[in-house]
Order: sequence, then C-alpha cells, then structure tokens
Amino acid sequence: MKKVMSLVLTFALLMSMTATVFAIPTPNTGKVSTSGMGNVASNALGFVQWFGYALAVGMLLYIGIKYMMASANEKADLKKGSINYVIGAILVAAASAIVGIITDIGSKITEA
Repeated sequence: MKKVMSLVLTFALLMSMTATVFAIPTPNTGKVSTSGMGNVASNALGFVQWFGYALAVGMLLYIGIKYMMASANEKADLKKGSINYVIGAILVAAASAIVGIITDIGSKITEA
C-alpha cells in the first residue's frame, strides 16, 4: 500500500507542476529567422530538457517519499543511493545546459 500511495503522490505532484501561461507575443524585431531545421532542433532540445528536468524532479519526489516511509536500515541504504541520484541530476542539468549553449552559439553564427 505504501508503494502505491508513493507512486500516486509522485504522479499527482508531477501533474500539478504544469501551469497555463497567457503570454503576449513580442513584436517582430527584424532579426533574421532561423531555418526550419533550427526550429526543429530547438523544439527537440526543449523537449529533452523538459523531460530530463521532470524526470529528475520525479525521482527526487520518489526518493523523498520513500525516505519518509522507510525504516532505519532502509534510510541508511537510501542515503547511500542518493549520491547516485545527485550525480545523475547534475549530469542531466549540465548536459542540457551545454547543449543549450552550443545551440545558442550556433544560432548566433547563422544570424551573422
């Protein structure tokens, strides 16, 4: 029952993180638009970044709920395993940031 409740709570928290945004479009600044492939790459990068961050937050929630419901021995094991989570979360954030920087540099080169 604890596992089912932790999964339900994890998914409920992930689903509650979405928000509706009513943004006003910005006027055209006269910059050269990127090519169609650049837009596709940008959309793919955004999806991969969103998926990686959502997965990292979901795992953090799962580990936190599991930690709160664990016994003393299980808590010690979770503390040891959380090092792997932290390293993985840092790698996801760093990889998406590096790819974002490379994409930004590439778009500036094509505009020049």
